[in-house]
Amino acid sequence: MDATAKKKNISRLWMLALIYTLVMLTFFAMKDFIKNVRTGSNRYEIRYETEKTLSDEQMIYRLYINDEYVKDVDINKYSYVDENGKTDYKYCALIENANSLTSTLLLAIMFVIVVFIVKDSISSTPFTKKNVNRIRLLSALQISFAVFPGAVSMMVCFFRFNYYSADFTIRSFYPLIIAFITGLISTVFDIGVKLQEDSDSIV
Repeated sequence: MDATAKKKNISRLWMLALIYTLVMLTFFAMKDFIKNVRTGSNRYEIRYETEKTLSDEQMIYRLYINDEYVKDVDINKYSYVDENGKTDYKYCALIENANSLTSTLLLAIMFVIVVFIVKDSISSTPFTKKNVNRIRLLSALQISFAVFPGAVSMMVCFFRFNYYSADFTIRSFYPLIIAFITGLISTVFDIGVKLQEDSDSIV
């Protein structure tokens, strides 16, 4: 086996491992969402508990389902109330699940696109029109990643509580900045494609 074939096989194994990881992440996100949908609201509980660290003790809000610990939570995300002044911990968990599932699906699609870019670039030049279009699609998906999960959470929350509260920080704009950078990279690739075409025409 020559060096090129060996390199292709190693790259193929890495891509398969990545795709498998993405499939499993998506599967578990979907599984958590379906599990929460099927679990009764009375099975959800928020407990304010002491967490012992090496230096001191801290009080932390924790989500329990069927008396089993699930995760530490931000109590602000579990304080939505309906018109009767009652909250619904199950629905608050579903809001987070919907956000997580949407984010995971978008990330999976983006990684698959990257895998195809790498796959086609192993044996030939990466400067192709197909890769330019793929990178532009990545940029569009990154914009969706910045907007769509939050929009899904907002719609799910409005359906039950008729309002939504969100915190916006500089980190909220990071995906948009990355999308802008990815768009610039697609422009560079487009220039590379034209130079490659000019070079091929001369030869």
